[in-house]
Amino acid sequence: MNIDRIVGEFKNAEIALVKVAEFDVEDEMLMTFQGGLLEYVEAVKNLDSKVVFLSISTLSKEFFTINIGAEIDDYGSISKEIEITSINKKFKKYKKYINKNAYFHFLTTSKYGNLQFNIQEDWFNEFYELLEIERENIENHHINKLNENESNNAARQNELLQKVDSLKNDSNFCKCKTQIIKNAYALEKYPELKELDLLTLKSAISSITAAVEAKKMML
Repeated sequence: MNIDRIVGEFKNAEIALVKVAEFDVEDEMLMTFQGGLLEYVEAVKNLDSKVVFLSISTLSKEFFTINIGAEIDDYGSISKEIEITSINKKFKKYKKYINKNAYFHFLTTSKYGNLQFNIQEDWFNEFYELLEIERENIENHHINKLNENESNNAARQNELLQKVDSLKNDSNFCKCKTQIIKNAYALEKYPELKELDLLTLKSAISSITAAVEAKKMML
């Protein structure tokens, strides 16, 4: 949509067009107009409104960067930025539109209510639809990868805990008198137990210690 045409249509209708950076449209009396630009101009005239506010959004470079991980940090992910054109070459053709007008948002006020109207360039609609699909694909892949890593980590932890559990049949371990000595012995015999966090290791050793002591009492 040519901005000169927009200005011309409102000028011909003797309606002032005021450009603004942005405006708050959260209003219970806000209505969205359905139709084209000429129909909107006619509707504004019928509302006896003399002023229309216009906010224009452009396509910025930020649209071509996807921030992965920011919304799923609960999974322990690290947020990182990805250049979308490095993943999907289809986005390259849209770079010629950077800093071009993409979205026109009109708003007029009247005693009957506030009437808004939006125009989006066809290329922007295509770009944004493609972008949403790509974002969803990337984030789904990222979450699947995190879940896979989580599953692998759980399997590895279970493997290490089985090694800790095997110490209850180790006579030298059973001779250790204190928790500190038992921890040191376990790490000496199975250095890979360092992969466990200290709390998990201590808890596991405490459990087998209790099992060993209970077994002694039953003899």
